[in-house]
Amino acid sequence: MSLAHSGPFDPRIAGIEFTLPPISINGKKCMEMISSEQLGPQPGWHAIEACFLLGGDPLSAADGHGGWNAPSRITGYDLSYFLNFEPVATAGYSIFIYHIALEDANRVRRKMGLPEIEEIHKQRRRE
Repeated sequence: MSLAHSGPFDPRIAGIEFTLPPISINGKKCMEMISSEQLGPQPGWHAIEACFLLGGDPLSAADGHGGWNAPSRITGYDLSYFLNFEPVATAGYSIFIYHIALEDANRVRRKMGLPEIEEIHKQRRRE
């Protein structure tokens, strides 16, 4: 599960194992620094706090490894692509839970100009 949460405690304290969600980088220069498989929608479960969906300057987020990541320091950091999906649930009033199927991830990836997930795996096998 991926989680973008800016609360005052590390969710691992409650036994929640997670990674940061894949990001969307705006700008070609940034895209050259990060592999396309680390960008954009990925299939699976994701929990995203509202402040990360709305853009702006989000707070730091627990990174799932006992540290904190400051997304606002990354030029072009963006999770607003989640607005292309319907949440399946909420946790409280501010955390939206998404379950993204492979087909839906690829639909939005095409819209964003990213390679489809299957295509990424084919390219890896050729290398």
